Amino acid sequence: MASSTNSNEIIHDFPPFFKAFKDGHIERYMTHDHFPAGLDPNTGIQSKDVVISPETGLSARIYIPKINGPDQKLPLLVHYHGGGFCAGSPYETVLHKFIISLISQANVVVITVDYRLAPEHPLPIAYDDSWAALQWIATHSNHQGPEPWLNEYVDFGRVFLAGESAGANITHYVAVRAGATGLAGLKIVGLIIIHPFFGGKERDEMYKFLCPTSSGCDDDPKLNPAVDPDLSSLGCSKVLVCVAEKDWLKDRGVTYCEILGKSGWGGSVELLESKGEDHCFHLFNADDALCAKFWWGQVGNERKIHWRNWDKLSISKKDGGMGFRDLIAFNLAMLAKQGWRMIQETDSLLYQCFKARYFPQTSFLEAVESPNSSYVWKSMLVALPILKFGHCWRVGNGYSIRVQGDKWIPNFPSHRLLHPPNEDVEGWVVADLIDHKLHERRIDVVTTLFHEEEADAICKIPLSRRSVADSITWLHNKNGKFIVKSAYRVAQQVLKVGRGAESSNGGYGKQIWDVLWKLKIPNKIKVFGWRACHDILPTRLNLTKRRIISDNRCLICCRCPKSTIHALWECAAAQDVWASSVKILQKGCTGQIDLLHLLEYLLDRLSLEEVEVFLIQAWLIWNRRNSVIHGGRFIDPGTINQRATEYLEEYKHAQQQLYAEPVMQNSRTVWEPPPESAFKLNFDATIFF
Repeated sequence: MASSTNSNEIIHDFPPFFKAFKDGHIERYMTHDHFPAGLDPNTGIQSKDVVISPETGLSARIYIPKINGPDQKLPLLVHYHGGGFCAGSPYETVLHKFIISLISQANVVVITVDYRLAPEHPLPIAYDDSWAALQWIATHSNHQGPEPWLNEYVDFGRVFLAGESAGANITHYVAVRAGATGLAGLKIVGLIIIHPFFGGKERDEMYKFLCPTSSGCDDDPKLNPAVDPDLSSLGCSKVLVCVAEKDWLKDRGVTYCEILGKSGWGGSVELLESKGEDHCFHLFNADDALCAKFWWGQVGNERKIHWRNWDKLSISKKDGGMGFRDLIAFNLAMLAKQGWRMIQETDSLLYQCFKARYFPQTSFLEAVESPNSSYVWKSMLVALPILKFGHCWRVGNGYSIRVQGDKWIPNFPSHRLLHPPNEDVEGWVVADLIDHKLHERRIDVVTTLFHEEEADAICKIPLSRRSVADSITWLHNKNGKFIVKSAYRVAQQVLKVGRGAESSNGGYGKQIWDVLWKLKIPNKIKVFGWRACHDILPTRLNLTKRRIISDNRCLICCRCPKSTIHALWECAAAQDVWASSVKILQKGCTGQIDLLHLLEYLLDRLSLEEVEVFLIQAWLIWNRRNSVIHGGRFIDPGTINQRATEYLEEYKHAQQQLYAEPVMQNSRTVWEPPPESAFKLNFDATIFF
């Protein structure tokens, strides 16, 4: 029994990676799935797994895009995955899908290396495997290597190395080794170093465990490029270093750039920082791309134009957006719900564990991320700004609320003190402003210490006569309870501030959006009107701005630039239609800068039915324009106006039939007496026995 207990003793614990036990076995915190190689039906990209060394088990996954010709040679990207040298795999789903999306944009051949992981295979085995993989790739430079895909499709004069986190460290190592020892037949053009891991005291113990022969991070050239004598021989001409603003490893990437610039290496190094992002975000933040592809009808490897930013599409319809669900904001709201439980349920086991681990001396609202944080904890912290924005203290006895810093003044801007007190109140709590014997506020103290407006707001806070504990409430619900729906709106506000976004058209045109979505016309014409008002139709002027075409002139009148307002209103072909329409449109309206201003002008002068006809006419003018450009016939103005009126009548008639009220049948039951020789018992739905 004692032996069994000793064997289960943990001798090393390195979250979020693994635990090492006394009997030698390793238990990892993270497990990884295996995505099978094969043909991706959406992009035509093929992948397969290859064995590089049967003796060591070294393997890799190769990806090739859809090849246009037998002689086409493509650049090669060699990728090394991250995971702290002890986790991760090139075969897991998240990495496989990222590589697929990368190839669909960059059109390169990619090979991802499955090096052996520590501590089962102590470092430097991962480095040696990665170097061996690059040597194996180089054997194909004469197009006679063991792997046909590399022989047939790769241009070995254009090879790039890339990796994230620990994989970025390995990328640097193999590039230095290639420059110092040489690699015949293979030219490394550049490195892509993503969120690199280079040493640090906080990982020193773990690295010594993974690499028993190392004396520590600071003295090991693999972990500290500053002490590497071969750094100046880095075997490439260009290096791109990517860092993320919220990544705790950001400083390592910046320092790496500085060291490389002073090393005597003759190449160029560039630093790219991603604002508002965290470590390895590129592997996980696929929501926006997926949503954009869906809403713009992008299928497979198509390259379609995204006419409107996703942040603006997710704005509500009444504010000029499409009301699409912002998945990032929704996910934050759901995470905030878990954080709210942490605030309210302080007796739960989850709260006790997280508090002991991550915020033993503070509250959850003041918690910060630590280098060894778990992914769950990091996810909850991402939603913390929503809780900070949306919460407010409800004053009970006042002992838990700080006078300065906490949000505790309801119905007041920011719900906290805005002006500095007249005296130092550092360390004061709200209880110091209350006479607990009389259950009254110390009005003299409040009026002396605080600004007049703040003192007035504080004096209006109701006090409990039962001396209950302070509690935290949710500001965006009348009953103070947290709901995801309101948290979603708060998340949108927080994201808007973080993105620096503005509301659609700065709030202009609100009257139009209220009317547009209530019109009794087909939804496709409403969407057309919405796009026209935002000037996101594929006019020649817009296509020229996106450098798709070079000539922005209207193909019908051959004079003015083909903007939305020109195509639908100012062009001579459009004016012929409006000239035979209602009188206000016959007179015309010149000088409007866009369709949004034109429509706002017309709303004050047309009835709702005339506005409906106007939008249908504009839609038919647009369709006629497209038809003429693509070889169709030119429809005369009279036909367009007649068709617009008929179209509206047909639609409304169809809607009336669709929503016709069903005929109610008279189901009234009349009571009848029983036959003379029988008894009749009447009862309702409930019978008690």
